[in-house]
Amino acid sequence: MKTKLFFSILLLAFFTVAYSQAPNSFNYQAVARDLSGNVMKNQAVKIKISILKTSVTGDAVYSEIHSVTTNGLGLINLEIGTGNSKTGTIEGIDWGTDKYFLQIEMDKDAGNNFSLIGKSQLLSVPYSLFSGNGVQFDMDLVCDENTEGTIRYNSDDKVMEYCNGTAWVSFGNSPHDATCGENFTDPRDGQIYPTVKIGNQCWMAKNLNYGQYKESVFHNDPDGHSDVANNSIVEKYAFDNDTSNFALYGGLYDWNEMMNYNSMEGGQGICPDGWHVPTKDEFDELVETVGGRDIAGKQLMTGGSSGFNFELGGERTMKGGFSTSASEDGGIWTSKTNPTDNKRAYHFYFTKGSDNIASHSADFKVIGHSVRCIKD
Repeated sequence: MKTKLFFSILLLAFFTVAYSQAPNSFNYQAVARDLSGNVMKNQAVKIKISILKTSVTGDAVYSEIHSVTTNGLGLINLEIGTGNSKTGTIEGIDWGTDKYFLQIEMDKDAGNNFSLIGKSQLLSVPYSLFSGNGVQFDMDLVCDENTEGTIRYNSDDKVMEYCNGTAWVSFGNSPHDATCGENFTDPRDGQIYPTVKIGNQCWMAKNLNYGQYKESVFHNDPDGHSDVANNSIVEKYAFDNDTSNFALYGGLYDWNEMMNYNSMEGGQGICPDGWHVPTKDEFDELVETVGGRDIAGKQLMTGGSSGFNFELGGERTMKGGFSTSASEDGGIWTSKTNPTDNKRAYHFYFTKGSDNIASHSADFKVIGHSVRCIKD
């Protein structure tokens, strides 16, 4: 079976090889999945890394091979620059004179029959590597097609920037350092979430859609039930059991699954690293920032002026059915448990055409609501 790999550079961290030299390696992390989307856990694989010059079809100025084993989460961790069977050298790359692209190939059987996984441009060229060729300090340097890919230190704002061909763009050392308002790519599955700053908070501006689909089965049991389990796999419901609804509404999660079976208020839950499930106090602050409960529903729903853009996604009922229409209502979980009834938790409820927003503590944790993550 052919295998594909969802990947992103998670950390551009470097290791000094000598005080007078630029470091010659940087970390790379990826999640391996098969064509069905299943994580490849604890599996030995071979990865071939190539750095291409000028374009995705350009010549490889450097290549290496790594023999690695995925961990229990399907993660691959390696240092580019420290592999075997090398061609060329990392320190020999003149980062400041051209564009460079990262090419990933893999043999899922740990042999030498590599299949192409993907290619992507190295826009955020590792600063410590580039500094071996010289970082620009010229604040008057024009960013255009001739300087695209150039990195400079902005002494006014005290940040590193790269030229994307039309404008200088600041960047950090990890995807979690991205400026709020820019897109965030979840390194676990490659899904992209817009972000928005509202007051002093940074929110994902799209409903979370992480995990594997789990069918919701209707049972006429008065106490309700959950169809997901604490099995080390993040599972999500699709509204009306229609997986095409994930693209618009995101997933629906029961409270325990969302919290990753940890009841600590403000915990990370199933949010990516650097983000967490909002507390009730944090959501209350959001509501007050956009004008209070009487108008918060209108401000926070799609089309509202806040940019939060909550897409009504309906709910999965406690018996396993679904609300009448996903576009008519919807709720967002908080991480706060009802202090007098451990089977229930707080959520905020939205209704189509209503300007206000309601806070409820009476929802059973087996009910499926939408999730929004807030930045740490």
